[in-house]
Amino acid sequence: MGVPVLPYGEGKNGNMSKPALKIKDVVLEALEHRGFSQAEAEQMTRRLIKGGEVATMQDSTQKMPFGKYFGWSLMEVPSYYLEWLVNQHWVIEKYEDLFNAVLEELKVR
Repeated sequence: MGVPVLPYGEGKNGNMSKPALKIKDVVLEALEHRGFSQAEAEQMTRRLIKGGEVATMQDSTQKMPFGKYFGWSLMEVPSYYLEWLVNQHWVIEKYEDLFNAVLEELKVR
């Protein structure tokens, strides 16, 4: 009887299990299809699959209340849009919580 393959995440030797690799490939493809760069997609995937557990992501539940990415979580919104957003003076005036969440999201990218 060999070492059991974990359903997702890292195996005992630190390598990704086969199911995790398949999940990672699907997530990467989906993110790139939505317009994220390969580097952004890799970074988000690392945050999602971490040691066999779903990583906790602060402010990832914050949703875009307007615009091109309306309804998307901040983690899904491309970096270029978040960077543009924090440079708009009206955002901090009208959406201070969103502004702060965007700054936090940009710090982890």
